[in-house]
Amino acid sequence: MKRFLITCLITAVSLAAIAQKKDFCETFVYHGTMQNSPTSSIGFTMNFLVLKNNMMFGSFRYDTCSTPYLLAGSLQKKRIFTLAQRNEAQDSTFGLFNGTLQKNFESASGNRMDATTKAIYPFTMQRVVGESYWDYIKKNRSLKEFTSIDKALKHPNKVLSIDVACQGLSALPDEMAKLTNIVSINLLGNQFDTFPPVLGKMTTLDEISLSSNHLSYVGPEIGLCKNLRILIMNYNSISELPKEIGNLTELLYLDISSCPISTLPEEIKNLTKLQELHINRLSDAEEQRLHELLPNCVIKHF
Repeated sequence: MKRFLITCLITAVSLAAIAQKKDFCETFVYHGTMQNSPTSSIGFTMNFLVLKNNMMFGSFRYDTCSTPYLLAGSLQKKRIFTLAQRNEAQDSTFGLFNGTLQKNFESASGNRMDATTKAIYPFTMQRVVGESYWDYIKKNRSLKEFTSIDKALKHPNKVLSIDVACQGLSALPDEMAKLTNIVSINLLGNQFDTFPPVLGKMTTLDEISLSSNHLSYVGPEIGLCKNLRILIMNYNSISELPKEIGNLTELLYLDISSCPISTLPEEIKNLTKLQELHINRLSDAEEQRLHELLPNCVIKHF
């Protein structure tokens, strides 16, 4: 699946989507500390993505508080950024981050200004690996790929990644459950009309793409894929997801755009690590509901 990643874009034969290159951006995750008094500091986690127009969106959470706050702002010249810290419940801005990102976005430093008192709190933060879905994309693109299921089944212990995009497949053999080391599978552009049940037995998978198939049904077996970080099922005929989607508590990225889905089950709230949800535009009421269920997630519409 080396075709999946070209610089910071995802190609038309990618796992993510077709003809939407401009909409896919890397998510950055940082751990940091902020001075909150002359003699003490507090830890925090920040994540954000940078869109192609240099707008930034993300969230911020203090280590001592489980409630995340949304961030919105922009990246300027010389990697200088400004992010407003918002309380969505009160529809108010109560903090402003001004800082500078170092080369390759590996670290950043700056100040947070309290919007009410105008007090200044210096902060530093370091990018962490393994907490962004992009880290899994990079890891999986470096793996040797099998492009034939028959060949993969002859070497089950060696299979880490399978790419069988656009091969006219409509079913997967039960023997694939023997691939106990596999982490990534690309089934893009095939003929599947239901979520292949055997994928639920391949519990080591952290990335699945069923983009651009004929999916109209996703069964409860999807809830067995508890190691998933990336799940891509865009450009299908799925109209609903089962409540078992809430079992995927490690999920970081979910793409169900270009599917006729108008609502998601209440159990979606269990996806507390979800960084990005790609979905078609929803009603105002459903939009508000999803923001309440997934306060730490960037929801992108197509």
